[in-house]
Amino acid sequence: MAPKMIAILVKDLRQVVGVLTRNGGAVPKVEEYAKSGIAVRDGTTASSVTVPVERLELKELDFAEDLLLNPHQYSVDANANRVAHPDAISGLALTASQLRVTFDGPPNATGKYYVRVESDSLAQPFEAAGEVDFGASPWVLPGNFQSGSEHKIYAAIAGHRPMIGVTSF
Repeated sequence: MAPKMIAILVKDLRQVVGVLTRNGGAVPKVEEYAKSGIAVRDGTTASSVTVPVERLELKELDFAEDLLLNPHQYSVDANANRVAHPDAISGLALTASQLRVTFDGPPNATGKYYVRVESDSLAQPFEAAGEVDFGASPWVLPGNFQSGSEHKIYAAIAGHRPMIGVTSF
């Protein structure tokens, strides 16, 4: 039997946020690994954003070292194949009333997205998910954010590399 691994995915996007190696047995429930969520970071910042467990799923895959080393560069298709993504979210900008997301991908494309913003100044994390037309990059999500606070942001688009950032204004 070929070595296996488990990919932790953002459910609706099938975007990989982490991987686990394994020795066999049934694929566990996501709650067994993630409890209330998983802290996601991109390796360039010390800060992380917690993607809640209800937004996650687990998928068994054949072992792949590149996926283990760079999980954010992949998603998983319906046949449990990893798919690398050349296009990425390239910018995040926050003001008191909006989050602007810049995407360097194909024009006139639409797709699903998921965004989460965490900050000590927010009573609860800001979350948004849905479909967006990327032809109008950057796209704007209205919100209510506090100046002078550090905001940690996870932004992902189905089929493209996500961005994790820390910003204040």
